[in-house]
Amino acid sequence: MRTFYIIILLIIASKFSFGQNQLVWSDEFDGTTVNTANWNFDIGTGSGGWGNNESQYYTSRPENVKVENGKLIITALLENYGGKSYTSARLNTKAKIFTKYGRIEMRAKLPKGRGTWPAFWMLPEQQLYGTNYWPDNGEIDIMEYVGYQPGVIHGSVHTHQNYGGNSITRTITYSGVEDDFHVYAIEWASDMIKFYVDSYYYGNYYRSGQSWNYWPFDQNFFILINLAIGGNWGGAEGIDNTIFPQTYEIDYVRIYSLPTDVKTIDLNKDLSIFPNPTTDKVQLNIQNMNDAEYQVVVYDLMGKVVIPQSTYRGNNSQIDLKELKSGLYFINVTMDKESRTFKVIKE
Repeated sequence: MRTFYIIILLIIASKFSFGQNQLVWSDEFDGTTVNTANWNFDIGTGSGGWGNNESQYYTSRPENVKVENGKLIITALLENYGGKSYTSARLNTKAKIFTKYGRIEMRAKLPKGRGTWPAFWMLPEQQLYGTNYWPDNGEIDIMEYVGYQPGVIHGSVHTHQNYGGNSITRTITYSGVEDDFHVYAIEWASDMIKFYVDSYYYGNYYRSGQSWNYWPFDQNFFILINLAIGGNWGGAEGIDNTIFPQTYEIDYVRIYSLPTDVKTIDLNKDLSIFPNPTTDKVQLNIQNMNDAEYQVVVYDLMGKVVIPQSTYRGNNSQIDLKELKSGLYFINVTMDKESRTFKVIKE
């Protein structure tokens, strides 16, 4: 029975799609070369402080990075170059494209195999806090993937308080990331960073206080894309030399605006429902400090709508179930791009 409930919840969740924010910048990779008005190349091994003991030499050669058929293609090769046994590419938008808050997303197909370590991430434009640029000023890892953990996507933040192996990390196991294109994104507001794969919201980092030690994310950050080979994390289980060449294909990178003056509401934390079980009505309690609208739909066990979508606002709303037969129902609440479903028993 539990499996049946889960299937119904997934059917209900699939009925809701995310709204659109305003696009403020994108690179669709529809030219013939990397657009250097947007991107810089990091060259070398990172031994000067920006690497993670990786095994590749980063180049800007077309063998390692090119734009072709509407995609940015980063290729990791097994070859001796610059004192390393592998080559690859790492690009960044520092001093060219940067943002403070917004939805930042990439559509990409990831490489596969033990030793690969692709990433889509962000670093600050300046050092505003502490005595060290990193980790005092933060890092946002929108997507990291290590090839020896197939299907596991990581989203992380690094701060003065939590960094490196002690970073705050959320994960989701997601099929097909090595075979198909998927969207990896964050929604970054003044009090929360949310992590997404496609339409799935799988975790967040919440601003619990005002100190920069925990939240340096109130400044401009730029974007990085790279395919590392080996390294502290990517090479933790060695490198399989039979997998090369490997490609990291990026369809696009986009930045959308979000309202930065509105407090983010986390439905997983800020919404409750009672009484449950109920004989007639249930009450939704939501910490809706913005007085934002939200939508409510009620489904039966078969996923059929039994109470059509209604729009509410405010902190408390009542849902009348008295006309429904006794049984189990699902109440779905959607606000902006976030959705939560409750299982409710009608007696």
